[in-house]
Amino acid sequence: MESISLFDIAPQNQDLEIVDVRGKPIGLNIELRPMSSKEIQKVERDHTAAMYAAVRKNRDISSLTDKHREELICAAVVSFKWSDKPMVNGKTLEPFEPTKENLQKLSRTRELDWFSSQINEAMGDEARFHES
Repeated sequence: MESISLFDIAPQNQDLEIVDVRGKPIGLNIELRPMSSKEIQKVERDHTAAMYAAVRKNRDISSLTDKHREELICAAVVSFKWSDKPMVNGKTLEPFEPTKENLQKLSRTRELDWFSSQINEAMGDEARFHES
């Protein structure tokens, strides 16, 4: 039996297959970083600092929540892998790149909550990032 140090165990990027609201794959896999990645940890630190600053200045913090959600998705997504024929509801999808602008638009578009919620849910599932 092979042994490993507890300190060598680290989460790895994982793929997420995106499905439509009916649970059918749309032909897109997204590579996601774990919450412990340096990119996501930076977003968390920046958000915490912004929250403290807003509270100290007695400012409204509600807008920071949406911004935080957007920034988390932008930091979590590593890449998109499109199939040859991505489809939703029998219609072919135009593939697009996971640029910051596109990811922010996905986060802001309430009609696409089914899409961004899958990313949020996967990011919260720490066990998935420890699968081999």
